[in-house]
Amino acid sequence: MVLAALGAALVGAPFEGALLLFLFSFSNVLQRYAMERTNMAIEALLDLSPDLAFVKRDGEVKQVPVEELAPGEIVIVKPAASNLR
Repeated sequence: MVLAALGAALVGAPFEGALLLFLFSFSNVLQRYAMERTNMAIEALLDLSPDLAFVKRDGEVKQVPVEELAPGEIVIVKPAASNLR
């Protein structure tokens, strides 16, 4: 990036070199902003994850902590309104 700006200055186009530096810097700022927003959105989604799950074990539906779920278990998904009871 700096070499391109110096090259532009050497060939008599300092404005284009300065514009190039500005555009590269601005793109880095935009990229950082987008990454921060993405990280905040992912963290917000993780906050929405439930602490408990309804799982079918031994023919009965039991409510267990999510950490106790095992691969292959049958998880019961209920409508959001019914989780308020």
